[in-house]
Amino acid sequence: VVYGPGGVPLARAVVARGEPCPTLAPQGDISALLLSNVSVEVRAEGTDVLPFAFPVRVCEAQLPRELPGNSATFGGRPLPAITRNPSKYVLLGDTGLRVKPRNLGTCARFAQEKLYGIKQCAEIVPFSPDLVKGSYQATVQWPLESITDRAAEERPDVVVHVGDYLYRQGPCAQGEGCEDINNAVDVSMPGQWGDNWNGWFAD
Repeated sequence: VVYGPGGVPLARAVVARGEPCPTLAPQGDISALLLSNVSVEVRAEGTDVLPFAFPVRVCEAQLPRELPGNSATFGGRPLPAITRNPSKYVLLGDTGLRVKPRNLGTCARFAQEKLYGIKQCAEIVPFSPDLVKGSYQATVQWPLESITDRAAEERPDVVVHVGDYLYRQGPCAQGEGCEDINNAVDVSMPGQWGDNWNGWFAD
């Protein structure tokens, strides 16, 4: 459940592109009455065309504020209680894994063409650590999971993400500790990085 404009609670689900939206099912007489006029709509639908491939469908339903917790399911998952007067918040921001390559150690000359804001190589040479440039954060040093696990222990009423999610702008250079985000077949092709579904889902 997320809060939309004006604090309107929305149940959202992401499914594969072309798949039907999940069912919003009341669990009891009270929720059946509250949800009697609620419908599930398609909020957005992406494509599978690179470089900005999001082959998913986003579904949502506007929920009544009076809906009790665990009184309805969305796609078989119980919906949490909608907090009218939240008192405990978690604030997050700048959460993405930082990978911004300027040279993977294999480029002698760059083209003007950019992908996800990164110049693409026009002349590939054998790898040299002396050529490596850019910002690379090792995945073992990315603290988001441990921070969010700790935050979840506090059982907050509301989680607010203040912005800036995606920092995986390109592949990882050899020896930098983030190579597991790379495409195993072709490093130049999006793997678990970039402004696409794989990059966002991995984050």
